[in-house]
Amino acid sequence: MARRYQKSAGCIGLILLLLVGGGFSATGYFLMLKPEWEAKHAFVETPCEIVSAKLIESRNKKGNLLYRPEFRVRYTVEGKVYEQDTYRIVTGSSSSKSSNQSVVDDFKVGGTYPCWYDPKNPMRVVVDRSYSILSLLFTGIGGLLAGIAILALLVKAVKVALAIGFLAAKK
Repeated sequence: MARRYQKSAGCIGLILLLLVGGGFSATGYFLMLKPEWEAKHAFVETPCEIVSAKLIESRNKKGNLLYRPEFRVRYTVEGKVYEQDTYRIVTGSSSSKSSNQSVVDDFKVGGTYPCWYDPKNPMRVVVDRSYSILSLLFTGIGGLLAGIAILALLVKAVKVALAIGFLAAKK
């Protein structure tokens, strides 16, 4: 009886690993990687004027300061002028004030730079189309955990099938 309990507990653990890994992978993909991919491959380049550039400060739940760059850009699509606040398609903050300030300093107010807008919704615009490490980590590590769980469950299923003679060679 104890052995049967151990085997079912192992399966439950693998199923939980599959759910957690799949959840991380789906979150990383749908909330981060997919929008970044769209910005990289489906958005259309146009010149933007930098109207303002600033470093946004906020605090996390622990009270630590977080920073992110933000740019107000002006651009024209099919004769219509748009003005939006933007940086990347997925907004994120970090604790590094200097690296975020460096991004802000790379853009001169009044200068013209390439930006990319969504042809389906021109109000979605970015000045940086790069992938974030967080989206790659969420998607990759989640997918790896889910893949390990799937393989382990398949191995368990084959062992059970062999034990009951389901996969036995026919004579």
